[in-house]
Amino acid sequence: MSKASIAALALLVMTACGQRTETSTTVDSTGNQTSTTVETTNTPAVDTAMTAEAKADVKEAARDAAHAVGSAMENAGQKIQEKVDERSSGGTKTTTVETTTVTTTTTTGTTGTHH
Repeated sequence: MSKASIAALALLVMTACGQRTETSTTVDSTGNQTSTTVETTNTPAVDTAMTAEAKADVKEAARDAAHAVGSAMENAGQKIQEKVDERSSGGTKTTTVETTTVTTTTTTGTTGTHH
């Protein structure tokens, strides 16, 4: 990795982070400063627009999953009800079939000539 790439990466990391500095000073009873402590912490910046978009995506995925589970449960309930109905009717399933009867009459005869 070149020095320019490292510098660009460092600059990117520094701009993408927030810096927090805490200073603590201790004084004695006469008002003399006895110690000073400085703590600096780099924290990553939070992209609120990206966070909101991710939250919306998660809500949509959860809604889709709940719908899929509800549909699966409804289908399973229907299958269970069908099995209960079959068993309560003695295990036989009644099917109604409509039929139509067509009657065709054919008349045959002989034709002759009379003299």
